[in-house]
Amino acid sequence: MPPNLLRRPAFFWIATGGVVMLLAAAVSFVHQLREVQLQAEHNFSSRTALVQKFVTLNLDKLEVMSLLLRQHYHAPPAPGATALPATQPHGALWEIQLPLVLPGTDEGDAQRTAVVTGPMPQQPSPQQQREILAAAAMAPQIRSAFKYDPDVFRLYYLSAQKFLYLASRSGDEHVHFSEALYQRRYWSVAGPANNPARRTVLHGPYPDAGGLGMVVTFAQPVHDGDRFLGIVALDLGVDKLQRLTTVGRSAGSSLLIDASEGLVISAADMTPGQPVRAPLPDGTLRWQKDSDGTRWLHSQVAKDDLSLVHRLPRNTLYAAAAARSVDTWIIVLLSGGLFVLALRLRRAVSEVQWLTQIDPLTQVLNRRGLQQQSRALLALARRKRLAVALAIYDIDHFKKINDSYGHPIGDEVLKQLGKNLQAGLRKSDLFCRWGGEEFVLLMVLDVPENASVVAERMRQIAQQARIPTDGSGITLSAGVVVLADGESIDAAVTRADQHLYAAKAAGRNRIVFGGAN
Repeated sequence: MPPNLLRRPAFFWIATGGVVMLLAAAVSFVHQLREVQLQAEHNFSSRTALVQKFVTLNLDKLEVMSLLLRQHYHAPPAPGATALPATQPHGALWEIQLPLVLPGTDEGDAQRTAVVTGPMPQQPSPQQQREILAAAAMAPQIRSAFKYDPDVFRLYYLSAQKFLYLASRSGDEHVHFSEALYQRRYWSVAGPANNPARRTVLHGPYPDAGGLGMVVTFAQPVHDGDRFLGIVALDLGVDKLQRLTTVGRSAGSSLLIDASEGLVISAADMTPGQPVRAPLPDGTLRWQKDSDGTRWLHSQVAKDDLSLVHRLPRNTLYAAAAARSVDTWIIVLLSGGLFVLALRLRRAVSEVQWLTQIDPLTQVLNRRGLQQQSRALLALARRKRLAVALAIYDIDHFKKINDSYGHPIGDEVLKQLGKNLQAGLRKSDLFCRWGGEEFVLLMVLDVPENASVVAERMRQIAQQARIPTDGSGITLSAGVVVLADGESIDAAVTRADQHLYAAKAAGRNRIVFGGAN
């Protein structure tokens, strides 16, 4: 086949290979999308369990503190019970220091104290004294919290009777009773007006007044029947919660949000308190998508108050899947490159092989090309029981043309002749330049006797060539034979050549048909 036809199958295979490789890459990308989401789901489940356990442990501390306070608030004073120490002035406040460790016990730092402060000039009222003594009963739980939980900064009881009972790990000198404490969210939300269910509330994160960094406050309301006494609370550093929300590696970020969907904790670059508009949970751990295409997971870690959500923006998801697909893309690109290189190499080899079968002057088959391509034609003729004829043409007085007009004009005549014969060729036939000014036509025929008719038609077409300088015409002589069964091309050419000599001897410009051997 000519070189221009080689481009079609090459392009087809390159295009097909490209489509297949793109499909493979697309399938890999879709698979990685699912893998990224699965990994995020697994990490989110682990983070939820850890955060839930952490929050539950701290809520349990508050529950025990509240229980101890309420029990001692209702218990009658024990015989010989120690009265409250005398108050000491502290600026505009009165202050009482109460030991957290009883004298004579081995509980660590026996000097650790809780500080009770209230506004001057009033001294603690009997009601306040009753609550202070009840708050002092929380000391065992406070000691345990400080001993086993380094994330707890302080525990305290803020009374509606305007005093603060405070135990701090660092011995705060800057945290005392203030009317501003009643403006904090943990007080306003924990009160009976906004919290009829008496649930634990969360406030923060916010900068700690004692300089301990960002803290969050868990607060639980304390009631005596229907009477609201105050809140027990603990302050935690946010570092532990942030670490828990980043356990494992996965795309996206996990956020701890409160009941109003305000951000509490995030390792991402987000502002605490910033609204987080996650889709409403449906009670299952499955992805939900918002209007921006961001995917969300949702899990409750504290009933009616705290939830952990995982936010996976669409761009982050696609980037993570693409990063995980890099190996596949490299393989696809390398395979595609090798595939294209192989096709180009095959095409180059085919073109080289083709060029060895083409006469460079006339751009028709040469003798080798005819020998190569005739095999398929002869095989087809044998299968279909068709006749094969061969004609050899020779330009009359071609030497005289070269001598008279020069070899470049002779070459031009050969080019015209080759072009004319190639244009008039039937699809089933082959045509080549045998050598010099001789050309061979190989024909497949239903009737052997038609060989001379086809050969004569081709001779007339060939004689349309003209000498460029003066427009003179040319003539051809030909010898035609029908191949016998098993006869080779070379043998047939030898026989046809004899009939060509006969045509020339008879005056040229004619065909001599020799029939079968």
